[in-house]
Amino acid sequence: MAIDKKLIQRRIDGKLKLLRIYPKAWVYVFNNTLIRERFLRNVRQVEAGYNAIIDNWGATISTEDKETADKKIKELIEQAKNIIDFVESYAPKLNDVFDEMLNMRRAEKEQKVKDSTITKEVVDLFIPLDRDSEYLYQSLVYIDQYDNLLKRTAKAEEWIKKVIDFDNQIKNTKDDFISLIEKNVDLKYLQKYKTLQKEIIAKQKQK
Repeated sequence: MAIDKKLIQRRIDGKLKLLRIYPKAWVYVFNNTLIRERFLRNVRQVEAGYNAIIDNWGATISTEDKETADKKIKELIEQAKNIIDFVESYAPKLNDVFDEMLNMRRAEKEQKVKDSTITKEVVDLFIPLDRDSEYLYQSLVYIDQYDNLLKRTAKAEEWIKKVIDFDNQIKNTKDDFISLIEKNVDLKYLQKYKTLQKEIIAKQKQK
């Protein structure tokens, strides 16, 4: 299949635009594409779903539903912290990948995005808007960095269970948020959440 160079360039331009809007965004390249495919989209949908609920709270989202969403996101954040604590207790002297990502200058971030046309790497931007969403993205980096290593230790079974439980809770939270939004929010009010909007449309077509 031929590579659509114009599409690739549009994606790169889009990421560079996001970096100008969110200069503190984290730039990351997953080592394990399976981890990326398993977690990243769902985490982004959870974040988008929660933000959409907050946007529509007081209009079509009730305070009761908003408080339920608060509870679900807090439970998910606790599981993310659990993943982080588990990794750090096993490997207190972590490698510099996470710190390098946090401390990367904007010019370095932009260059990494531009270089992806040469390296063929999939460069992702994480845009945590608060400390809670930082925990979600940090947990993904830790899983990506340490999953294979921890599976080769005496803690393998415990680690695998934690990751499966985290994965399931992400999916359940995403599904709960989408169901709530689908029930209460008109799609025209989700223009700023395009991927969320598309997922709800796809879900409706399957009915």
